Amino acid sequence: MFVFALLSALLIFLDLLTKRVAVTYLVGGADFTFIPALLRFIYVENTGAAFGILQDMRWFLVLVAWVVVLVILWYIISERCRSRLQYYGFIFVFAGSVGNLINRFLLGYVIDFINIPAAPRFPTFNLADIFINIGVLLLVIYIFKQSGKEV
Repeated sequence: MFVFALLSALLIFLDLLTKRVAVTYLVGGADFTFIPALLRFIYVENTGAAFGILQDMRWFLVLVAWVVVLVILWYIISERCRSRLQYYGFIFVFAGSVGNLINRFLLGYVIDFINIPAAPRFPTFNLADIFINIGVLLLVIYIFKQSGKEV
């Protein structure tokens, strides 16, 4: 439980810190190209979920995030994790969910700032989104390993 709390807190802190930096330096239309055609930082207020779905559904998304957070906490506290893949997958999904939940609850939107210019249809995102994707990937690998299939 200590590792869960420590790593989750660290990831949540990094997410909120980078969002704060984005607000400080990018609000008002400023952007910063870090690697041309590959990585640009811009400020976006996202009122929806991943890939722009469920726009302006703040309280529904808050409720879904709370359910995810509470289910993961129950799973961790009841010591049901069967492997490190599953354990770390839950940590990443938990931290990303909490980071975005804090924004959505307090602000009504999630602060996104990472943009890939080479993929113009790909949405702008943040560290919490990356954490959630890493966690889901770890959980999918865990599921495939449990089913005996090669990944």
